Amino acid sequence: MFQENIESTKAKIEQMINERKEKIKEVTEISEMSKVQAKKDLEDIEQLFTALMENVQNVQSKLKSNIERKLSKSQEKMQAIVGKLQEEITELQRKDTQLQELSQNQDSLRMLQTLQSLQTISDQTDCSQIRVYSDLCVQTVRRAVSHIMDVFGAELRTRTNTELSRLRQYKELVTFDPSTAGGNLVVSDFGKRLKHPKIIYSSSSDDTEKFHLPMILGTKGFSSGRHYWEVQVGMRNIWDVGVAAETADRSGRAALKKENGFFAIGKRGFDYQVHGTPYKVLHLCPRPRNLGVYLDYEEGRVSFYDVGEKQHIHSFLGVEFTGKLFPYFYLYSKTKKSESLVLHN
Repeated sequence: MFQENIESTKAKIEQMINERKEKIKEVTEISEMSKVQAKKDLEDIEQLFTALMENVQNVQSKLKSNIERKLSKSQEKMQAIVGKLQEEITELQRKDTQLQELSQNQDSLRMLQTLQSLQTISDQTDCSQIRVYSDLCVQTVRRAVSHIMDVFGAELRTRTNTELSRLRQYKELVTFDPSTAGGNLVVSDFGKRLKHPKIIYSSSSDDTEKFHLPMILGTKGFSSGRHYWEVQVGMRNIWDVGVAAETADRSGRAALKKENGFFAIGKRGFDYQVHGTPYKVLHLCPRPRNLGVYLDYEEGRVSFYDVGEKQHIHSFLGVEFTGKLFPYFYLYSKTKKSESLVLHN
């Protein structure tokens, strides 16, 4: 009996040792994979910034050559004008000398003939088109800077598209949770479509799960890991998309800010904003139609993307999440006819 206990305990210890060895192996493999990925990222960054700097230097070189060429052309033109003016001065000085000689001449006929020829004086060379050099290259510089911005913008869209492709590996099957729907919001199409009703009313204060305003959560919550989902906002004028804590106030009295458990962006009429106190205005052009939302629980990050334009919109960073987080939505319409929010799964 005693020997059996020893053998059983020994077997358990060996199993625990093997489990830890396996865990060490797993951690080591992850560590090596992380090193490989980090090395690749560093190489990509080096390649990216080298290409961008080469582009900037190329534009700078062309701009410099353009400015130098324009300056040289301007200098040649001004030197030619100076040369003509100098010739005119020489000619005028010659005539002045002739006039002095003529004043001492007693021959009236010759004096009259010479005086008539001297009175014929050519017009001064036109200098009205001369401009200070600094006025010449404003357009050139503007075009060069605009080109650099286009290059950077194109590269940024490419990188964002790559980022979105990676984030889609964490894509979740998100559906609207009718049990949390406030303001008589209508959920349909197997939980993928949310519509604002023609008539709105506040939910009963006795129902602790429902929001009192036309807000709603996703069915599935997250307390760890990485998660991504997409929602079509289309042409709607009043909406919110983001993440809310399970404990977030549902009475509608609390401000929509991260301190109250809301991490969201929204649209009010023509204005886009990051909810907070004070809220931050977002200048989005063109207007986003499809949004991507990414949650990294451990990193404390909630990010928003314009999927169609492949642009990053905003990120909440460095948040110390506690408890479960849910996809959050708000939809309101001042007209009887309203479009739906649609989840893409």
